[in-house]
Amino acid sequence: MPRLKNQGFTVVELVFALTVGLLVITGALSFLLTTYRTSGGNEVREEVYRNSRFIGMSFERDIQAAGVGINATSSFGTLAVWNDTIVTLKIPFTPNQAPVHNLVPPAGTTNPLNAGGTCGTYCVDVQKGSGTFDLQPGDLARLQVASTLRLILVSSVVVKDTATMSVTFTPDTVLLHNWAGLAQGLRLDRYSTFVQKLSPVVFWDASSQVWRAEQLNPGGSLKGAVIAYNVPTLKDSLIFANSLVAASADPTGADTNRTFDKVTGIIIHAQTTASRADPRVNSGALFKHSYAWRFSPRNLMYRYEALH
Repeated sequence: MPRLKNQGFTVVELVFALTVGLLVITGALSFLLTTYRTSGGNEVREEVYRNSRFIGMSFERDIQAAGVGINATSSFGTLAVWNDTIVTLKIPFTPNQAPVHNLVPPAGTTNPLNAGGTCGTYCVDVQKGSGTFDLQPGDLARLQVASTLRLILVSSVVVKDTATMSVTFTPDTVLLHNWAGLAQGLRLDRYSTFVQKLSPVVFWDASSQVWRAEQLNPGGSLKGAVIAYNVPTLKDSLIFANSLVAASADPTGADTNRTFDKVTGIIIHAQTTASRADPRVNSGALFKHSYAWRFSPRNLMYRYEALH
């Protein structure tokens, strides 16, 4: 009978098999490591991009509504900025427009009225508007006397009868960088004075956080909440007619090109960062990204074009 050969692997075959196996394992590990680094890096970057998108969407939603139902004047703005703070004002619709409450003047014919309110130094008697009393303590409202606008922060409301209520407001002379109450010696006009609820939205940056407020505290400070973290820089500028860009309006009228009634938009610059540094991203340094948004509320554009 013929002798059977040994069926084992030769040394060459074993070395070849081990080499191929090692190459496959090395390639797989390299792929896994690359995938880990890429996915981890993408997660860090996406955190920053997602945060920035949300901030931009929040700005766009509220800033585009600036000036709804209320027109700015040279000294009263529906879109204002200072430092890192942005203020928008509009008339609320829930779903109907907030009613106008006309002044109930005292007896007599004197006009303008004596200094102060009609039911106290900081109190005015007004009519029920559109069948409803909508003002509540804590509301921000406009006090308009002829063509002069003021902000008032309502502190109390007393319903006197089915057609009249007394509205008391805080003694502030400035609110949200606008003149407030009876500042500058404003006297009420018995025939052309009214109060109307406003809907403010304020954004500001503090401790690398973006805050948003729709209400004020009794002392006039902002009552808001954080909407975004890791925002170390927030800067804004107003856009005026003729493409003028400036850090703020000049409500005194010293520069007639920078009055509030010539504001047509806003530019916002912000820098967002990751919540932590990651060795897989940006060479281990904290990942940052800068953004710039430009918004031109249609109400401000239409208002300016209608007047010019």
